[in-house]
Amino acid sequence: MSMGRKKKVTMSWEEAPDIITPEELRKLLDVGIQGARDKFNERGFPRICGLGNIYKADKEAVRLYLQGKDYAEYTTKTVSNKIQREIFETLKDIKEMLGGTKIME
Repeated sequence: MSMGRKKKVTMSWEEAPDIITPEELRKLLDVGIQGARDKFNERGFPRICGLGNIYKADKEAVRLYLQGKDYAEYTTKTVSNKIQREIFETLKDIKEMLGGTKIME
């Protein structure tokens, strides 16, 4: 980026589609198309495999990657927390149905 040029992001993360290409990444990061393609080619970048020369990636996975976070670990924790909340809510409902009776000691 040149000294006199102000950074101008042309697309927000909220506006971006769920699956992004280098073109969307270019707009999100205010980089050139080659810079976006280079990012897609980085080792560990969460690019969707099996598409040949078509570059696509999950938007949230890319955002986490750019923040230095592991997408797989993030989703595992998120799912685990969600399951724990659902179990807790179910147990609460059961307790209410039983009129507050202790069901475990």
